[in-house]
Amino acid sequence: MWTPIVLPPGEKAIETKWIFKTKKDGLKKVRLVAKGFQEEPANNVYAPVARLPTIRLLIYIAVSRKWEIRQLNVPTAFLNGYVDDDIYIKTPDGVKNKPGKALKLKRSLYSLHSAPRKCNERFHNFMEIHDMKRSASDFCLYIGENVWIIIWVDDMLITGEKTQVENLIRLLKGTMIVNYGHEEQISQSSFINKILSKFNMILCQGMNTPMARDFQVDTEEPVNEKFMFLQLIGSLMYIATVSRTDISYSVCYQSRFLNKPTKQLWKAGKRVLRYLQQTQDLCLTFKLRSDDTLVCYSDSDWAGDKLDRKSVSGCVLLHGQNKISWGSRKQGTVALSTAEAEYIACATAACIQYIAAHWYIAAPVSRVEHGTSKIWSHCTSAAISDETSGSVIPFNQQTFW
Repeated sequence: MWTPIVLPPGEKAIETKWIFKTKKDGLKKVRLVAKGFQEEPANNVYAPVARLPTIRLLIYIAVSRKWEIRQLNVPTAFLNGYVDDDIYIKTPDGVKNKPGKALKLKRSLYSLHSAPRKCNERFHNFMEIHDMKRSASDFCLYIGENVWIIIWVDDMLITGEKTQVENLIRLLKGTMIVNYGHEEQISQSSFINKILSKFNMILCQGMNTPMARDFQVDTEEPVNEKFMFLQLIGSLMYIATVSRTDISYSVCYQSRFLNKPTKQLWKAGKRVLRYLQQTQDLCLTFKLRSDDTLVCYSDSDWAGDKLDRKSVSGCVLLHGQNKISWGSRKQGTVALSTAEAEYIACATAACIQYIAAHWYIAAPVSRVEHGTSKIWSHCTSAAISDETSGSVIPFNQQTFW
């Protein structure tokens, strides 16, 4: 872990601190943490984090192939990374060392700037040794022969054929096991209940919709910094990006005004909480279906924002009729017609959602032939050209909203 050494001239030893914690199950835990703020600023300390669409795709693949998913936790994950630079720490309380000597680290400590990256690098080297290839679009996804693994900081999800999974788990020495059948759900009811309690909304009256129809922000209303608006929208954004597509638009709309919280916006945010209180048992479901195609739907309003008359795009990506990715965002330019707004939304869906998922993630595991996947846009006035005949065909498909 470290080597006792006389501190070289010009070097600085970092202080450490013992952190004692009691977990929810009563387990006592102690951790030695470095005071990383005493380090010199460094570059290239970023560690990748798994994308949520990748996790949802892995769950769908497991359901469609009737594989079980196993969850593993890496204990003391950040202590496994090797330190390349010279990092010195002062002798922690309770550790025996000669007077006047410091400790030179061989491995990372929690709270060091480079700890997450060093941990990820060692895990990546381990995966390469055992013939697991890293995905080009998500550096936390590794694919082997009939086995997939996703790493999220110190947690992992593994799915695949039973023999391959058992071999990999034997190498990783996993613990917790979660079995899945022909249907799987992602539920955040416990987290929703937690934020309802945080904002004193447990006993609130529920709402049928997350947002009032044609809601517009009053820019003349004074800003009130006392509201916990930033914390509220951050919590709601996490729910919207993980499992609840139904609040995506309302949360994204309110997130435009994080630096200008008003009483009107605070009430709008609490309305989303009222809606979640009534619908907290809703969850994202993955089922085994006969249709394994990759389809993307897009939609748009037109000049819906009365402040700058820009439109809002929305899209959802389905793999085997299961939601993999979705989004709602304001368009960067002013559309001069509904058709133009719809085409911008369709282009956004193609660039951000469809192409990346099809070519880098879904294509290797999908049974869809090249060229059969589609993007559907909902617009009565939009039209597309037929490449074979050169004629113009009305493009009127049902929206996904």
